[in-house]
Amino acid sequence: MVDRIKLVMKGFVIGLGKVVPGVSGSLIAISLGLYEKCIDSISNFFKDVRKNTIFLGTIGIGIILSVLFGSTVIIWLLNHFYTPTMFLFIGLIGGGIPILIDKSYKKGLADYFLMILGFIIIFLIGVLAPTKQFLPNINIKDLFVVSGLGFIDATTMIIPGVSGTAIFILLGCYPFILTLFSHLFDFHYIYYIIFFGLGLLIGTIIVSNIMNYFFRNHKQSVYMLILGLSLSSIYMLLKDTILHLNHLYEMIFGILLMMIGYKIVKK
Repeated sequence: MVDRIKLVMKGFVIGLGKVVPGVSGSLIAISLGLYEKCIDSISNFFKDVRKNTIFLGTIGIGIILSVLFGSTVIIWLLNHFYTPTMFLFIGLIGGGIPILIDKSYKKGLADYFLMILGFIIIFLIGVLAPTKQFLPNINIKDLFVVSGLGFIDATTMIIPGVSGTAIFILLGCYPFILTLFSHLFDFHYIYYIIFFGLGLLIGTIIVSNIMNYFFRNHKQSVYMLILGLSLSSIYMLLKDTILHLNHLYEMIFGILLMMIGYKIVKK
């Protein structure tokens, strides 16, 4: 029972990575010693259904509780203190960079190419992303897009160092995702929740098996790609946040919060 309570608590901390921009839930899972266990449980789920269901379900309870609580808090912070909050989130991303550098300790030319590729991917997402906020309607096209967002969420949830919320901000759909998370048990959002969950489930199965293979065979190269994705996320979010600055004190306070966020994750 004590071990399960600990897993729920760890799941709660991991769940913060789903609602706080810049925080990677999978990177938190690595630091908590759960990442490879989760990947293995998902990839080999049917080898021991009961054991894997209990393990993943216990962590899932903590994640759901975190999402329900955290999304409400984040919505309030972004509505009232957008710029300082975003600086804090940028610092949280930056704090994970030293971890990624340490994990890609032997670097060859091909690895640096992967890092540059990762940077370009996020950069292009930011450049090509729609300028309007995503406001879906209940039709086949928008529900299909919601499923795609679920797939993206699964991908960023499983790949360490990549913040799904940072990607959603760049895509202009973060407010919708926060609203969805804060209304998980609201019947009015049932269609969105079903299609998002479908994409999330499919993405989790596919990406976890892919990551299981690459981590077993090309771990260092994977971390270099992730490093490039993280660096590009910092650049794109910082550029967007600076454009929202109105006063000098916001910059000073924001830099202070950014340093605090960096220290928190690095610690």
